[in-house]
Amino acid sequence: MAVLFSALRFIISFFRRLSLQLDQPKSIDESVKQFIMCLMENKTHPEQSYRACQGVLGYERKVGRERLINACKRAIEYDNYSYHAIKSIPLDSHNRSALMKIIEDRHTKASMIITSQLPVNAWHEVIGEKTIADAILDRIVHDANRIELIGESMRKIRVKQKEIEILN
Repeated sequence: MAVLFSALRFIISFFRRLSLQLDQPKSIDESVKQFIMCLMENKTHPEQSYRACQGVLGYERKVGRERLINACKRAIEYDNYSYHAIKSIPLDSHNRSALMKIIEDRHTKASMIITSQLPVNAWHEVIGEKTIADAILDRIVHDANRIELIGESMRKIRVKQKEIEILN
């Protein structure tokens, strides 16, 4: 009985915190609310979605309101609903210069393997400053072998397959 009561108490507190969290995006921006709702739909476990939402909302304290709103808008545009997508869009000046330094050091000296969920034509937007973005992309794309995957991610496909198995 004590275990049942403890589990029930956890579920009630979880949904209270979640409802408070859903009210907060309304005060920020509609795009943040939309991103959080999509983020919650894409997670299979409520605990994962709660922690991811906490991370997104806490990110505003770290980078500011405007950057969070822009990052949510871009993530929605690219259909990429994860906390990591928010963190990487757009680069701040420190990360931009660090990326430029890494690319500059490796250019013509060694090979690089770069993976991205964003198409190359969106990198200018993510990098931010046009001049640095041009320099980085010139060094990366010139003489590059690109492999572009098309279709849904395997995670989404597996989730859909599990849902179908559960329904059957």
